Amino acid sequence: MLLYKEKLSAGYRNYCKCDICDIEFHRPASGRLGGIQFCSYKCFLASDRKRLCQPSVFQDFVTEEECYWLGFLFADGWITKDLRSICISCSGKDKLHLQKFANYVNKKLYSRKRYDKRTNKIYHECSVNYSNTISGRLFVSLGFVPCKTHKETHIPDILPLNMISHFIRGYFDGDGCIRVKPIYWKTVKGEERISNQLSFGIANGHPSILDDIATILKTICKAKLLTKKMLDSKCWTISCCGNGVCKDIYNYLYRDATIYLERKYNIFLSLRR
Repeated sequence: MLLYKEKLSAGYRNYCKCDICDIEFHRPASGRLGGIQFCSYKCFLASDRKRLCQPSVFQDFVTEEECYWLGFLFADGWITKDLRSICISCSGKDKLHLQKFANYVNKKLYSRKRYDKRTNKIYHECSVNYSNTISGRLFVSLGFVPCKTHKETHIPDILPLNMISHFIRGYFDGDGCIRVKPIYWKTVKGEERISNQLSFGIANGHPSILDDIATILKTICKAKLLTKKMLDSKCWTISCCGNGVCKDIYNYLYRDATIYLERKYNIFLSLRR
């Protein structure tokens, strides 16, 4: 009887080993799934259970990466109804940033083109699917539930005080915005001048977590964030404007930060110029 390596060298290309039980079998052309090969449906199910029950990368939330990506997922992510998969997608312009999350959870980043009937345009979209039952149950216990957009959510109590800024920064990178608005004014002599003013804001389908963020930023940064409902929309926002208060928010959110969305971070950097 030929050994496995001898079969390959002799041209038995359809012979392979099962990734679960190591049994050699003749594989048809369609017997390979996502780069993994199984000798039976039983081994496929065993592989699925093994994949879903792997140790979670989210555990104690005592590191910057855990808390940042938790906030990022709370803003832009969702969980399937069976609580097995945590998913997130974003615009193609943020592909490099989402690749960091894919590397963190050791998953593949997928890119595709999506047609939007409302705007009649084609958009580039990238996504990551993190399948892990342990993480799914943990996230649900923190308030990250299916169809959470218009449901009440709060900043998880499990987060240490020194990690809350990383969570808010992740949430801001997911659902927040920072803009530069030109302000026109006149001097005492009547000369027209133009200066740039920053405005900070975060949007969500329910005001509960926005109230939590506003309370923290008001306490630490003395920022007077106003919570209001957007006109002709089901979304709520908190916002403030002014270079001074935005600088205080920047100092709080990006202190000791190593993970952030660069395009928003660069706008904050304009305060130093």
